[in-house]
Amino acid sequence: MGNFGNERADHLAKEATFISDETISFVPSRNQIRNGENKIIIELWQNRWNESNKARWTKILIDNANLDRLYGDFYMNQILAAHGVFSEHQAGFFEKRCYVYMAKKRDLCSM
Repeated sequence: MGNFGNERADHLAKEATFISDETISFVPSRNQIRNGENKIIIELWQNRWNESNKARWTKILIDNANLDRLYGDFYMNQILAAHGVFSEHQAGFFEKRCYVYMAKKRDLCSM
């Protein structure tokens, strides 16, 4: 037996070892459910990315779908996503009008 005075606890612990595994069930935690769902979403995203015929140039740079920052390079992500100040620079590549106006400095659209 264990410590003095823990006889009841020892008896209950011994009884618990005889309970069949069928009566014990565990509900997955919220994190386990979220992680499982995220894995499914990324797999579906990767399948869709592999089957797409669009954005072949981008596919050369980004082969696998993931939630991490690409190559750890903030500026590459800004260019590929057309966010930040690079959206006005990209407008020139695709012959789109740039609607960003800067009062004191000349922006890329006015050069």
